[in-house]
Amino acid sequence: MSVPRTPEQANRLKWTKGRRGHYEVYYLTFNHLKSKSGFWIRYTMTAPVQGGPEPWAQIWFSYFNYREPEKNFGLTAKYPISALHAEHSDFQLLIGHNGLSDGRAAGRIQGLGRTVEWDFRFIPSETVHLHLPRMLYRVHLADTLALCPHLDVYLNGRVTIDGQTFELKNDPGNQTHLWGEKHAERWAWVHCNAFAEDRTATLEGLSVQIKRLGVPLPPFNFLFLRYRGKDYRFTELHHLARTGGKFETGLWQIRAQSGNTLFKGEISARFQDMVCAEYADPDGDPAWCHNTEAGHSAIRVYRRPHPLGSWRHEDTLTSLATTHVEFAGRKRDPRVTRSIEVIPS
Repeated sequence: MSVPRTPEQANRLKWTKGRRGHYEVYYLTFNHLKSKSGFWIRYTMTAPVQGGPEPWAQIWFSYFNYREPEKNFGLTAKYPISALHAEHSDFQLLIGHNGLSDGRAAGRIQGLGRTVEWDFRFIPSETVHLHLPRMLYRVHLADTLALCPHLDVYLNGRVTIDGQTFELKNDPGNQTHLWGEKHAERWAWVHCNAFAEDRTATLEGLSVQIKRLGVPLPPFNFLFLRYRGKDYRFTELHHLARTGGKFETGLWQIRAQSGNTLFKGEISARFQDMVCAEYADPDGDPAWCHNTEAGHSAIRVYRRPHPLGSWRHEDTLTSLATTHVEFAGRKRDPRVTRSIEVIPS
């Protein structure tokens, strides 16, 4: 498999009809800055292993209100796999009447007493962000692969929840595509392109813990930060020695060094700002994802004049209620009490 070079290539559906043991996800996360709200929309499909249930597609929608977290909720609706359609030459994905393309998303979910609708556009990115080392996209080694066709975009349009409309006017967000055979044992993910001090700054990070021969390996940390117009990438294997971090539900500490520049930070979220999504691997194993688009981050930047010099604090990037973060694994954290609800078929 070649490494995708354009958003259109990066968004192509990997699943082919009849294939088993595969799952695929397209998600968008974004903020409505005026109301301090966040949104998480997912277009997904799952093809269980041979002998399992029939494949299905799914639409997910979650809403996060930082000012009134009691209003947070999540919904998901299942569709037969026949409702999934994809175009490759000019990327378009449809699950029922819910559509996604390079530059637009639109859809509607109704059930459990709620009606949500979305229709917004964004200027497509020109480049693709790879979360993982490039070699993994060429050879079949990773259980799951992820990339961002649209890492740092600004949305215009609207989201309507039970008659309340949120007008998006250059509000920040991203769109990601991932696929594979099995979720990781544990992982944490972060995205932010709404720092208070620098609206051009962008953070994207992934910490992944996998098992090999039944033994959990130490987490691998992959980070990207655009700071003062320069891209700092820590996504290749030789970068692993320069990154570090540890996480638990609600808190993630990160560290990365590039030459004489050092980044240290904390990603955090209140439990009441998260919703829990239950996932199913193609082999039937469950995983639980605790997600919010109303988290916080503080990234401190240090410089030194030369390799033997002392580190000096240069800057701090902060994000209040505009950081997208999730903490996931094979156990549900009971401190996150709100679940994404399944609309009955």
